Amino acid sequence: MMRLLAFCLVFWLSQTAHAANVEASWTQDFQKEIDWQKLSDAGYLVIGNKDAIFGVDPADGKIVWTLEQFKKMPEDFLEVLDGTQFGAITYKGGVLGFGTTTYLVDLITGTILWDTSTIELGNCSGQFYLPEAGGLLIFGYDKKGKPITKLVDLATGSAFWSADDWYKPGKTPQLFSISTEKKSRLGVMGNQRPLFLEDGSFLELMSVMGLRRINAETGKIIWSCDLKIKGVPAPKAGYAPITLSTDGKTVYVPHDNNVVAVNVADGKVLWNKPEKLRGIAYQMAYTEKGLVVRGGPGGSDPKGKPFIMTLDTKSGEKSWKKPFKDLESASSFVIDGDKIVIYADSEIHQIDIASGDHKELADKIKLGDGEIPHTLELRDNGYLLISSQNLALYDTKGKQVYWTYNRAPQAGMLAKIASTAVILAVNAASVANAYGQANARAAQSASGRGEASYTLITKNPVMSERFAQSESSQNFVYMLADVGPGGQKAGAGVIQVDKVTGANMKSVVLGTKDPVYEVDELGGRLFFKSGKSEITCFKF
Repeated sequence: MMRLLAFCLVFWLSQTAHAANVEASWTQDFQKEIDWQKLSDAGYLVIGNKDAIFGVDPADGKIVWTLEQFKKMPEDFLEVLDGTQFGAITYKGGVLGFGTTTYLVDLITGTILWDTSTIELGNCSGQFYLPEAGGLLIFGYDKKGKPITKLVDLATGSAFWSADDWYKPGKTPQLFSISTEKKSRLGVMGNQRPLFLEDGSFLELMSVMGLRRINAETGKIIWSCDLKIKGVPAPKAGYAPITLSTDGKTVYVPHDNNVVAVNVADGKVLWNKPEKLRGIAYQMAYTEKGLVVRGGPGGSDPKGKPFIMTLDTKSGEKSWKKPFKDLESASSFVIDGDKIVIYADSEIHQIDIASGDHKELADKIKLGDGEIPHTLELRDNGYLLISSQNLALYDTKGKQVYWTYNRAPQAGMLAKIASTAVILAVNAASVANAYGQANARAAQSASGRGEASYTLITKNPVMSERFAQSESSQNFVYMLADVGPGGQKAGAGVIQVDKVTGANMKSVVLGTKDPVYEVDELGGRLFFKSGKSEITCFKF
């Protein structure tokens, strides 16, 4: 009887199951045509048009602030600071001879806290919020055109320190497109995020200058490691984040088609001859039995081949006698005990970290639309495969628990599908993980400045609620799919899918050929451009 019930459950979920339709919560008319919309990490929506930029309360749709000085501003002039209620607006008409000035704006209230003209910094190329250091690390130029890096108090805009020796002309931080538009402004976001150490110093790798350890109290370079890199190993270029050993004594750095081990104490490379990889490293995980590395073509090695291996953390040599070859069309991997679990070639594989011995947990996996899962996620009840239109859960023995498939709308919308199903989940997790953990450590930071920004953000009632929502939000994905009558174009919408059960929970019919929308995964809201000047909100 139990087997029959399980079979029926799998069969039912493998169809395009109907979800409860969500009614609109509110609609707001901005009078002029909307040029863009962007979601802040506080859950407030920012709208830009010819008249101004506006802040919208997600609960009732009321316009709570208006900044007319930023009228006609392109979307890429606003960068949301992850894990905070703030945004950095880099806008034209700078003072002191600069082409642009950067303003720090509270996206809940619309208050401009400060701008970079007060610290004689302009033409800024971006910033990282560093909770452990108690401030904002900003990259820009002084009045003479020299590259400058400053750590700035998040609350007041005063500079804790200024460094003019981090970069040389032509060797400044790598820049990446801020938006998906063809003529996007460029910025530093997309580089390796500064990695903090227990003593309050941090590791920086954003240029061909190599890896440096920085004193967070003074901005002085403690040591510099010239890795002789061809291309900057940035996550936005496909590279894995730099990874610390559990004791914090060694950092593992991907670059080109290598991974190197660097001594955190003095910056010396520890491996005599790093293993040449078949491509660049996409993903790394430090374990007591070795450094697990998955990679393939990309970055400075566009002709690379897909691979997964374990490197000896002491020597850098390959740990496995035989390479694992079945890696075409692979997902990300997870570590489960002493095993690597990964999807590849229509199978879920379990690989011993130390020896490379492996077995197939599940085979002949077929997903709707012939999709290949981009992510394998470790859940309490098994291994979850995620693609744009599919969720498939397998228990730890390899038996399918459920399979959910929602048919895609027309092919032209596939880019938006990826954005909704993949990136939003990653963003939600980053609030809870990277920045949530950093904020939690900030009050005890060795720099002594972490408490101010910790209080400014986590004591804000809106942000406190957001952090509380972050864990439960990770139980859902949102798929752009064919959800209503009228064919694939008219029936396009978004479905909320439960990762635990695989059930389609709720859906919103958008009903346009090319819907423009934002999904707030933490708050469970969808903001849809329902007319040229209108935004309609749906609460899941």
